[in-house]
Amino acid sequence: MPTTFVFVRHAQGYHNVDGELRGEKAYYDRIHIDAELTDVGIQQAQRNNLGNETFDAIYSSPMKRCRQTLLNIYPIAEKLPVILDDRLIEQPQGIYLCNKRVEKENIVKSVPTIWNTNKIYSRNPFILNSILDENKLASFTDEIKKKYPNKKVLIITHGKWINNWLLKYKYVSKYIENSEVVRENL
Repeated sequence: MPTTFVFVRHAQGYHNVDGELRGEKAYYDRIHIDAELTDVGIQQAQRNNLGNETFDAIYSSPMKRCRQTLLNIYPIAEKLPVILDDRLIEQPQGIYLCNKRVEKENIVKSVPTIWNTNKIYSRNPFILNSILDENKLASFTDEIKKKYPNKKVLIITHGKWINNWLLKYKYVSKYIENSEVVRENL
């Protein structure tokens, strides 16, 4: 029984704009740790609003730009159980400071109390290890398929993460635009 994966890449963050201006150097700048959405990013997410669509589960990277995208693309999520999961952090982890999240206690304080933060590690997972990245992608996918067969799951994450998933499970590479929605059955 196939599971429908509804992936959304986060909308435009400040690190994206600075990256266009200064190149890769911007992604190493400490000011972009756990970057927020720009006003344009908020508008992108609102334009792609998922409206009255329903999902059997909602997962999000704990990164601020992903959480903000979720609340703008699917505002009802503020009142729904959302699972924040470190396995959804951008890949490869450990290269750019813009992909380093803030500490768990700061995330827990800033999200609706109905959201589940159990899958955010106490230890910040800012590491560089491609094998661990691939294992996280596979364990996340296996878990979703087992828990939600023949169901629809919303997943807010990062462009490279979605591309890596597409490469592994659909054998296709695709650049994912800010706030783009990608639907796949597996």
